[in-house]
Amino acid sequence: MTPRLPVLDNSNLLERTYAILKERIIKRQFDPRRKLSIPDIAEQLNVSRTPVRDAINRLEVEGLVITKPKVGTYIVPIDEELITSAIDTRMMIDLWVIRKLPECPAERFGKAIECMRAILDEAETAYRQQPHAYHEKDYNLNFHLAFIRSTGNTVLERIYLSAMNYRLPVTKPELVKGDEVKTALDQHREMLKSFAERDYAKLESSILEHLDDSKNRIIQKIQSNGGSI
Repeated sequence: MTPRLPVLDNSNLLERTYAILKERIIKRQFDPRRKLSIPDIAEQLNVSRTPVRDAINRLEVEGLVITKPKVGTYIVPIDEELITSAIDTRMMIDLWVIRKLPECPAERFGKAIECMRAILDEAETAYRQQPHAYHEKDYNLNFHLAFIRSTGNTVLERIYLSAMNYRLPVTKPELVKGDEVKTALDQHREMLKSFAERDYAKLESSILEHLDDSKNRIIQKIQSNGGSI
């Protein structure tokens, strides 16, 4: 049974409605391909249908739901095609960031290194203490965002976040393989080393290897899960 949604008060209804629906979708507390009922959601949240409808419109722009005319709105399942497109988008963004790094002011470049190193150190400690904490605390996303933020381009950051919407459903404990997190941490450490040394050719090679490995692992999970998550 799907957990009921929490009742919301009257403050900032659109943002809060959007936030809670997005969280339920990307954490797969709503099953993939589930039909969303605007009246039911509005009743559970104790809001009118307007903020629910507006929130669903935003989620559709982000590719998390799809509306079929005269049929209804459904959760978009994560399949091989979606993962390939998302990883390709990440790859284009990452390679563009590398091209812009020579223009990065020294102070911002130094802060990026410091931030990436702090995230990675904390992630490695958390992994040793409790392996699942790596995904629960979103260390992977935070590390990559620190890299993207080295450009100072906030629009690019929003696009990247949208491409990363798939990340949580594929990190459910039952889908995570034993060496998956350790491999990601090792790859991140290699990326950070190349970044700090301004070895852009090696950084590009490390990122391409990392993303290709991520795509293959996720596709294997999708295939073993019946074709979608």
